[in-house]
Amino acid sequence: MSLLLALAMQIASDPVTARQDEIVVIGQKQKNWRGNLKHKKGVPFCKTTRSTGDKEIDKIGCDAMIICFPIHGSSLMKLAKQYKKKSEFNAAAKPIYAEMGNCVFKNRDQGISELADKRLGIVQ
Repeated sequence: MSLLLALAMQIASDPVTARQDEIVVIGQKQKNWRGNLKHKKGVPFCKTTRSTGDKEIDKIGCDAMIICFPIHGSSLMKLAKQYKKKSEFNAAAKPIYAEMGNCVFKNRDQGISELADKRLGIVQ
């Protein structure tokens, strides 16, 4: 029996398990992704520095960063102007970085879920 046929039978017999499995696979690949967020003429853009080998999965990480940085970036800029010492800035910025991290993980998880649904042909 071919692997594709076995996968098709699994999806047909248990779509919930197949979706969960797909989310795990995408999530594991996404953990290895790395990227940088930069601004060009005031517009944020993301560049993948360590690809997963799957452009759709790489895009999830970039999209999450592009969504979240503008929300929290202005707070970081304000703090940077207030503190001359890097250690003081880092201490003051910790809660903002935590919020930004939560935002990125939330949006990344949403992107993983949406990609799993797309790949399994689940319409919501």
